[in-house]
Amino acid sequence: GGGGGSRSVRVELRCAAETRLVAVEEDGKCSYLMLLETVHACLAASLNELEEVHSASLRLLIYEENAEQTEAGQARAHEAVLEQVEAMKQGQQHQQQHQQQLQQQHQQQREQQERQQQQR
Repeated sequence: GGGGGSRSVRVELRCAAETRLVAVEEDGKCSYLMLLETVHACLAASLNELEEVHSASLRLLIYEENAEQTEAGQARAHEAVLEQVEAMKQGQQHQQQHQQQLQQQHQQQREQQERQQQQR
């Protein structure tokens, strides 16, 4: 095999109800555009903390030996996207847990105040 060049895969995430790989298009020599619909794109767009993860997932680099291996490259890109999606999901869960903790704290404070008022 000759020296393999790098092949870039640009991944575009679209907000959608369920996750599916919409299309993989060749938008240039050794350059691919993948369109992935996922509900996590909606979540990520609404969370500032995840914007970095989001933008990172839009630029994935796939290294290939031969042009014939595009399918393997696409599969690998797809896996990488799914990993990003997982990271987004976990970030979202973390956000939710944090909100729940805050709510619990508020509730405990309220209960304490009520108890104190009852003791008077």
